Amino acid sequence: METARDRLFVASLLAALALASCRKPDAGAPPAPSSSSPLSPSPAFDAASEACRAAIARADDAEGERACGEALAIASTFGPDDRRRAYADHDFGMHREAEGRYAEAEASYRRALSVREHVDGAEDDLAAFSTSLGAALERQGRYEEALAQYERARTIYERTRDERALAKVLNNIGNLYRAQRHPAQAVEVLRQALALKERVSGADALDTGISAMNLAVALDDLERYDEAEPLYYRALAIKEARLGKDHPSVAMTRSNLGAMKLGQRDYAAAEPLLRSALAAQEKALGPSHPDLRATLDNLARVLRATSRATEATELEARARAIPEAR
Repeated sequence: METARDRLFVASLLAALALASCRKPDAGAPPAPSSSSPLSPSPAFDAASEACRAAIARADDAEGERACGEALAIASTFGPDDRRRAYADHDFGMHREAEGRYAEAEASYRRALSVREHVDGAEDDLAAFSTSLGAALERQGRYEEALAQYERARTIYERTRDERALAKVLNNIGNLYRAQRHPAQAVEVLRQALALKERVSGADALDTGISAMNLAVALDDLERYDEAEPLYYRALAIKEARLGKDHPSVAMTRSNLGAMKLGQRDYAAAEPLLRSALAAQEKALGPSHPDLRATLDNLARVLRATSRATEATELEARARAIPEAR
């Protein structure tokens, strides 16, 4: 499935670019303040916000804690109607979501939404923040609440004809259908999302690669392996070119592809994919991040199927010891 980092990498990268160009609106990132209500300059806040988003983009949780926390602290000194308070809360929520701390991310996203709803209710902000809140709720298994937030964003983006942003929220809706065990619905929505991303972003864009992986996973759920496999490899090639071979998002794609090979009982193909995914995840995220659990479990299944019970038991124990997402 898509990880939080898949979505957050694109969102944080776009946000950093937007900030550098006077916060020009872009899908998935905190949108630009309205020109009708200028904000007092704060170079310290701008620098901290940039550093926060850059840290999220490169999966640097320690720097994210520092920079996102600094931006939030500076924003707290602004007036109650200053939209930067919402942006800082939203960015801090992205950081918490990337760490797997979903309840804390939810709280940050709700604060961001509350500020925007009570200041001027700019639709682009409301849609972006609703999408983020939906993702945090989905990660906690609160699917109906998540869908309501996604549909709110979808309605706004359809009305404003923002195809780039619409593709992102369709992607989230498709993944939610997967989580609800509705794979046929997921495939339908994810095909729409991929087509939109190809048209808006281009065939080789990172966002398109993420969408290709999500469609591959949904097809995998339906055991339509001949359709899923080329999409997995397409996603892997795009992500490796854009992010480097050791990025957590690349590792998750390898893990998903390895899981498909496991489902096909192609253990010789599954094992190296899962081992390389695990090594990259451990290096980037540490040994106890929730993203490792599925990779550990699947690698253990490969080992059991190939008569290596001792190592399988060790990996199963590691997976059980990883704390649930917070």
